[in-house]
Amino acid sequence: FVLVTFFAVIGLGKLLGVTKKQSYLLASGTAICGGTAMASVAPVIKAKPEDLLPALSIIFILNALAVIFFPLLGNWLGLTEEQFGSWVALAIHDTASVIGAASVIGERAVEVSATLKLGRTLWIVPLVLFSAWYFREKREGLGFPVFILFFIIAVVLNSLLVPSEEINNILKTINKVCLLTGLFCIGTQIDRTAIQQISVKPLVLAVLVWAIVIPASLWVIQ
Repeated sequence: FVLVTFFAVIGLGKLLGVTKKQSYLLASGTAICGGTAMASVAPVIKAKPEDLLPALSIIFILNALAVIFFPLLGNWLGLTEEQFGSWVALAIHDTASVIGAASVIGERAVEVSATLKLGRTLWIVPLVLFSAWYFREKREGLGFPVFILFFIIAVVLNSLLVPSEEINNILKTINKVCLLTGLFCIGTQIDRTAIQQISVKPLVLAVLVWAIVIPASLWVIQ
């Protein structure tokens, strides 16, 4: 699903006349992990600010809409928590927005979406390596997102220590606070200047691909 989405954006970008680097950024963000993937790959492909900022703004706006409308669609479609968690993990770009939408439905939806979204996010590593080869550029790091390491550590500790229900409730409260903080920070990335820099072709590309991804991911999880 990740690979098909990535190359679909690249192909449609060529048809629509979107620049190579903007198409690549949007493909990374749409297929893998939104702003995290785009920020990781941008230095590798030597993307200019005028390429990166509008692409980030488009993805952030779509994610903001997703947090609002996906839970409504999920309830209307009668999805179970497992189905909804899988759906948003495939269809929504950024991790914070995935978890935010899933949290409206229930804790089981959050667990499923977080696990599956991690699988998508791990694609950042081969993406950066492929990008360095494809664009023939060298980079000091791999752009590996640190939160994945914390996720793995948390899974290991939870398996070895088996925390009590009281500790779990405290951790869930911390999780909700961090989630709201993450969503707030996403909002701070969008301002009038960033929106004004968005051109029609990249916006059409992002919306068109998302219009395909949403029903396609729904079909995949059923």
